[in-house]
Amino acid sequence: MRTLDEAWDLIERMNLEAYNAAYHLWEKSDVYEDEGESELAEDIRDEASTLQSEVFSEMYDDLSQDDCELISHWAENDEDFKEQFQTYLGLDS
Repeated sequence: MRTLDEAWDLIERMNLEAYNAAYHLWEKSDVYEDEGESELAEDIRDEASTLQSEVFSEMYDDLSQDDCELISHWAENDEDFKEQFQTYLGLDS
């Protein structure tokens, strides 16, 4: 079995790619926040978060069986890893 560090590296890389896919929305929310449009900024942040989670989930679905097993193993055996993985999937809300 591959290491916990390898599992962390994998989900962190996936989340960074998912974040980059939603970056335009995160950036747009900052602009609205700076303009005093807090409610609109919050709506856009929600949209960005949803998109980021969706992209992460799609990437997870496309992983090799070996990578899926790696994540599953450590999600079952390390609570911190499990919580972070679920957050990236959008299951924390």
